[in-house]
Amino acid sequence: MVSRVLVFGMTDKRGGVESFIMNATGMIDPSRVSFDYIVNTDVVAYEEELAGQGSKIIHVPMRAKHPIAFTRVIDRFFLENAHKYDAIWVNVCSLANIDYLRYAKKYGIPKRIIHCHNSQNMDSKLRGMLHEHNKKRITEYATDYWSCSDEASAWFYGDAIRNLSTYKVINNAIDPQKFVFNPTIREKMRESLKIDDALLIGNVGRLHKQKNQCFLIDAFRLLHEHIPNARLVIAGQGELRGQLQKKIDDCGLNEEIILLGELTNTADFYQALDLFAFPSLYEGLSIALLEAQANGLPSIISTGNPQNAVVNSNVHRIAIDDAAKWADLMRHELTHEGRVQTSENRIIGSDFDINTQSSFMETFFEKAGKRV
Repeated sequence: MVSRVLVFGMTDKRGGVESFIMNATGMIDPSRVSFDYIVNTDVVAYEEELAGQGSKIIHVPMRAKHPIAFTRVIDRFFLENAHKYDAIWVNVCSLANIDYLRYAKKYGIPKRIIHCHNSQNMDSKLRGMLHEHNKKRITEYATDYWSCSDEASAWFYGDAIRNLSTYKVINNAIDPQKFVFNPTIREKMRESLKIDDALLIGNVGRLHKQKNQCFLIDAFRLLHEHIPNARLVIAGQGELRGQLQKKIDDCGLNEEIILLGELTNTADFYQALDLFAFPSLYEGLSIALLEAQANGLPSIISTGNPQNAVVNSNVHRIAIDDAAKWADLMRHELTHEGRVQTSENRIIGSDFDINTQSSFMETFFEKAGKRV
């Protein structure tokens, strides 16, 4: 019998959590486990792909915007459908809203997994307060506790849960073969970006304070004084787009810095780059960073990224206390460092290879369907 799993975590953005869910579910045998998705956005990233896999997409109101309608709709949905599911898998960056787990327990879904994907509060003070409140009662509703890293869990869960037998680190993971360096694609991408012979630095992430792209622009401005043919491309959408564009305008770097918007194909984007820069204030464990390493790119990352995110030898993890230091290191990497060879790429076959992580998840969900 096929195990049925209800998933929460897809939004209207193709971000790291959404990419991880797609990577993981795409490697699981659909004859053993099937997935449906409960979402609170009108548009859903990867919706066509999900529908093509035979998944149902259940739309509910967003609690923050329509709290009364949310409660009514979600209660009715679980009342009528909970018996169809063996597990619910809730992927979130904070515990501000645990209602999906509450209703799953109320109406009898036996396995209820909460999955941590961040290491700090990235939203409002109110959501931070709700997170701390729900942290104290999450064990009332969840049966299993997954996390992208132990470092993230320290904030997300606290020490007690990390000592439970039902706690497990599920490393964020990718299919590295999709990102292997391809010089033909590189040439085509650079032509489409009108890069020519420029040295290209890239950043992938939501345009949000957490990702610290303002700092990156400051560092690039200093770098550009020494390497005039350097270019910076920032891929992503978010609430800071206007602020970032104004900063670029004020620096007089409109031709040198491109805000590319959201990508539908990050694999090809990395091919065009010469360096990946990722100065996040904090991260759980970044999918974008894993993708860049799978491509073999030399990378400069902040200490806001956990130490275990450094897999390849050409990744440098430094503090974000001085834009000039970043500029100097970027200058060195652009002129001295290169991609690691595929044969030396440590992502392939590692704990960050989705083939490794998905096997555990497939077995877990399959067992959930074998109810006594």
